[in-house]
Amino acid sequence: MKILIVLTGGVGNALMFTPALEILIKKYSPNNNEYFLLTSKLGADKILKESGYFKEIFIYNHNSKFSFLILFLKILFFKRFDVYISSMGLAQFKSGFLAIASKARLRCAESNYNFFFTHCVKPNWQLHEVERNFEIVNQLTKIKKEEEALQLKFYFNDRHLQETQKILNNLKMDLTDKMLIGMHIGSNDFLDAKRWKIDNFKKLISKILDEYKNSAVILFGGKNEIEYSLQIEKQARIINLVGKTSLPAAGLLIKRCKVFISNDSGLMHLAVAAGIRIIALFGPTIIEKNRPYHPNSIVLSKKLECSPCYKYNQKINCPRNYECMKSISVTEVFNELKKIMQSLE
Repeated sequence: MKILIVLTGGVGNALMFTPALEILIKKYSPNNNEYFLLTSKLGADKILKESGYFKEIFIYNHNSKFSFLILFLKILFFKRFDVYISSMGLAQFKSGFLAIASKARLRCAESNYNFFFTHCVKPNWQLHEVERNFEIVNQLTKIKKEEEALQLKFYFNDRHLQETQKILNNLKMDLTDKMLIGMHIGSNDFLDAKRWKIDNFKKLISKILDEYKNSAVILFGGKNEIEYSLQIEKQARIINLVGKTSLPAAGLLIKRCKVFISNDSGLMHLAVAAGIRIIALFGPTIIEKNRPYHPNSIVLSKKLECSPCYKYNQKINCPRNYECMKSISVTEVFNELKKIMQSLE
């Protein structure tokens, strides 16, 4: 069978789809079936292409209506699939018309417009995205839901292991005996409203380095965040890897950390996939849907009456001057970190 998976979101969305993908792979092995991915330039392909499952990846520019239209017509006139599976992110009518264009006999999605699909579940805004993806795919797989089957995963190969080792070899300090704290201080530029104030991160880092003399802080992020990260002053025990690693290598390095402190971001979900403890800072985005899918994660949020205010693919303009993020104090975050450290002793 030819299976088309539509996932138009970013790195975090791709990571939150991996449990459903692995379940699908167990049911319909790539040895006997061909997998195709349709995604946008938001970054999901950077995670999923490393799985090696996909024969072809179709990418369109999410900022261009014509780019999606061209890809739609290409599928309509030149492609035929047996199974169509759509995750969240694509507008429901778009997903429906794309499902019909795919000519797939089996069409699965989460949608209020079930006439487009042969298998359809209603959107449940109280469920985490990991579980919603499971519900979409499980219409085909019919696998019993078990927590161990819903673990996020990131994919890497020998090249990424070598990249990680090269980064470690080039560092000016030996990390063998260091207690490592990972951080993502930024976010996608489009969603800078999700960022905790950088001055807060500076104060937090200072408190960590003062309190834990054997610690080191590693900063992670994308190329778009390099200049932003330079606002964190260089210190002996601060390692700035922002824009300097591939995503799989970042995952392998995060795995070496004791704790990961982050805004709501794709790298937060990468830390979940790495299996480490997380302190997540939430403001305008939906906690129920996007929280770190890890039993030992901590979410700090003021849960203001105006939160969440984020709508998919829309820039946030806050009349309250981003009070939801600014109200989270350095002391709160540091105290949660101390609790984690005590539990690890």
